[in-house]
Amino acid sequence: MLLLLLLLLLLLLLLLLRLLLLLLLLLLLLLLLLLLLLLLLLLLLLLLLLLLLLLLLLLLLLLLLLLLLRLLLLLLLLLLLLLLLLLLLLLLLLLLLLLLLLLLLLLLLLLLIIIIILLLLLLVVVVVLLLQLLLLLQIPLVIIIHIIMMVIIILTIILIIIIKVIEEVEVVAVEVLFIL
Repeated sequence: MLLLLLLLLLLLLLLLLRLLLLLLLLLLLLLLLLLLLLLLLLLLLLLLLLLLLLLLLLLLLLLLLLLLLRLLLLLLLLLLLLLLLLLLLLLLLLLLLLLLLLLLLLLLLLLLIIIIILLLLLLVVVVVLLLQLLLLLQIPLVIIIHIIMMVIIILTIILIIIIKVIEEVEVVAVEVLFIL
C-alpha cells in the first residue's frame, strides 16, 4: 500500500513537472514571439528611416535642379540682353552709315549745283562775247537769231540733264530716309 502511494505521488510529481516544463516552454515561446515582434518593429523603423532619408535626398536633388534651372534661365536672359545690345549697336552703326551716305549725296548735289551754275555763267559769258563779236563783225540778224536758238537748245538740254540728275539724287535721298 505504501508503495502504491509512493508510485502515485511520483506520478503526480512527474505530471506536475511536465506541466511546469510545458508552461516554461510556452513562456519561452511567448518570449521568442515578443522578441520577433520587437525585431520586426525595429526593421520597420529602419525602413521608415531609410524612406525618410531617401525623401530628403530627393528633395535636395530637386532643390539643386531648381537652382540649376534658375541659373540657366538667368544665363539665357543675360545672353538675350547681350544679343539685343549687339543688335542695337549694329542698328546704330547702320543709321550712322546711312546718315554719312546722305551727307555725301548732299555734298555731291551741292558740288553738282555749283558746277552747273559755273557752267551756266561761263556759257552766258561766252554767248555775250559771241554776240558782241557777231555785232562787231556785222553778221546778219538771221544768223545771230539762229546762234541764239542753238544756244537756247543747248541750255535746255543741259537743264533737262540737270533736272534728271537732281531727280535721281532725290529718289536716292528718299530711299535713305525711308530706310532710316
